[in-house]
Amino acid sequence: MIQMDRRQFVQFSIATAGAWLFDARSGFTAPWTPGVEQRASASITGEERALQQDIWALELNYKPLRMISVDLPDAKTGKSSERLIWYLAYRVVNRVIPGLPPQKWEPRSEPLFVPQFTLVTQDEGPQKSYFDRVMPVAHAAILKRERHAYKNAVEIVGSVPSVTPLEAKPGTEKSLDGVAMWRGVDPTTDRFKIFITGLSNGYRKEVGQDGNPVTLRKTLVLDFWRPSDAFDQNEREVRPNPKNEQPQWIYK
Repeated sequence: MIQMDRRQFVQFSIATAGAWLFDARSGFTAPWTPGVEQRASASITGEERALQQDIWALELNYKPLRMISVDLPDAKTGKSSERLIWYLAYRVVNRVIPGLPPQKWEPRSEPLFVPQFTLVTQDEGPQKSYFDRVMPVAHAAILKRERHAYKNAVEIVGSVPSVTPLEAKPGTEKSLDGVAMWRGVDPTTDRFKIFITGLSNGYRKEVGQDGNPVTLRKTLVLDFWRPSDAFDQNEREVRPNPKNEQPQWIYK
């Protein structure tokens, strides 16, 4: 009888079933396919527009989550050591939302795009949060690998892109192209979510559990599953959570 560890079992199951080459039910192509983007469409409901007249939202096009090893200097010792960086390359598009007129702003009054990508583990036990960081060495290595001028979290801050028509052909969109980077992610992580703010100015005011008012921001959530172990981390193992495959807009 052939003995297989957890990683080999998962890879064998995927290869034989072909389940992740294409999932007709979800429309997701294989998450590790180079160059293939997923789209999280912008969404604004009539209720949201009624409650907030100036609300806007942007579309997110993102590549599969990837990993890259780079030598990074230690802030305390100055010595460099190999670190594994998780990253997400993306493009933001201000596409017309069906059923709603495009948002218009006065000259020089366009809202700023200030994104924040937070990776949060969803395994048993305490959740761990990792924030998008500016890492010049890792950024340079990613640009070389991706062969595209993605901006980091600081460089990409600026006015939202001009409006792209709903029927615009692929490749003609006006976009802001960036990359989110995380270091030190727990290698035992099986499930995690990426919470993204800055794609919308939507907000809601509610009363918190302590009775004090709180402001919730419109947030896009990407839900991932990594059926593997802590050894030999591989980007090909990351895929959409089968229980929650599609990106979701929430208030958080």
